Amino acid sequence: MKNIKFYNDGHHGDVFFSRPFIKQIITNNLHKFTSFEFYSKCHRDLTLDIPNLNVKQFCDDPILSNLLQTNNIVDKDFFEIDNSIYINTWAARQHCKYVQKDFSKFSFEGFYDSFLNTVKNYELEYPEKKSNLFQNNFDYSFYENSRFEKIQNLMKEFENKTKILICNNGFFAGQSQHYNYENLLNNNNLKKDCVIFLTNYSDLIDKKDNLFFVSDIIDGEKFDSNIKNWHIKNKSDLIEISFISNFCDIIIGRDSGPFEITKNYNNAMNDNKVFISLCIHNTNHCWYDDNLCNYYRFNNVDEYDNIIKKFIIEQ
Repeated sequence: MKNIKFYNDGHHGDVFFSRPFIKQIITNNLHKFTSFEFYSKCHRDLTLDIPNLNVKQFCDDPILSNLLQTNNIVDKDFFEIDNSIYINTWAARQHCKYVQKDFSKFSFEGFYDSFLNTVKNYELEYPEKKSNLFQNNFDYSFYENSRFEKIQNLMKEFENKTKILICNNGFFAGQSQHYNYENLLNNNNLKKDCVIFLTNYSDLIDKKDNLFFVSDIIDGEKFDSNIKNWHIKNKSDLIEISFISNFCDIIIGRDSGPFEITKNYNNAMNDNKVFISLCIHNTNHCWYDDNLCNYYRFNNVDEYDNIIKKFIIEQ
């Protein structure tokens, strides 16, 4: 029997986006293959909860490692060598062949068709397209419960407060403009009835009673927003950020990394949830064609700044 080796050369949001497709191929073809593996440059936490999937790095496979070095890894949908079928799960593969340049059709439903050639070529079983096929949630039971206990206790304390998650991380994919969160958060008129959680530590942000860094909540490493390769370290707080987002009323960020990982199915289907995003592509979409959340995406920094202030600054 053969093996399937999924791979993704994108960043954290790209890997998160690919999860439902990997799950469906594994679930529907479990009896046909010896093993299923996933390769990326991102932290293994992002796919650790997918059953029957072995999570590895590109350097663990000489073929993928060579393709990565020669920059040929994004040009293929799939290929086969010996007993292994390699399937590319990056949404922007084939030079964005499967997504419109303005990303207006960038959704799970829209991306479904990109795997049809692969499925047909290898006679894989693939379910019919339907909206509930793409319930992209982390199964937190696969992770140590101790990672979430302190978060749960804190959320009980602020049960009656408006909870806001701000993804103030650095970004390196070129999909967004710069925004100065420090100036915003150092405003002395932050609303008193809200609690703000920040994904990344910054000593430029004044401490306040209603402002928390994720690293302080989980006693974790203080990730510096300006370090490009922080994600290749052994530790990651992305799962904790995802967990925190489930409790938050408002999620603010740019279309990059942590913000993308908060766009799980449960959040998208919550009609009380508000997403505010800054991106060079101005389309109000949250990956799910039938999403119920209130999703605002801006490609203008001033408009982005104005709507954030409406939610967190006393007028």
